[in-house]
Amino acid sequence: MIGLGGAEFRLPLLISLFGFAALSAVILNKAMSLVVVLVSLPTMLVAFARYSRDGSFAVLGANLRFTATMAAGSVVGACWAGSSSASSPTSSSSPLWP
Repeated sequence: MIGLGGAEFRLPLLISLFGFAALSAVILNKAMSLVVVLVSLPTMLVAFARYSRDGSFAVLGANLRFTATMAAGSVVGACWAGSSSASSPTSSSSPLWP
């Protein structure tokens, strides 16, 4: 609920339950996400260093074709979704709550 994906949960609560204006809720949510990233960054760096030392990432090199295919698919999918949402009319993306 407090992770980076928690915005889908937090924003409606901030607006409907706590009465924040939409802009204020978005700003507060961004601040919460920044705090989550700053707090978790040292943990992620230590974990990355440990996994790098014991060779856990060797499986990515062993399956390089699969890894490259998945990475390329992610980039293509993100570019397609971004361009299609940018070209869609704004009326098609109306909020679910009033």
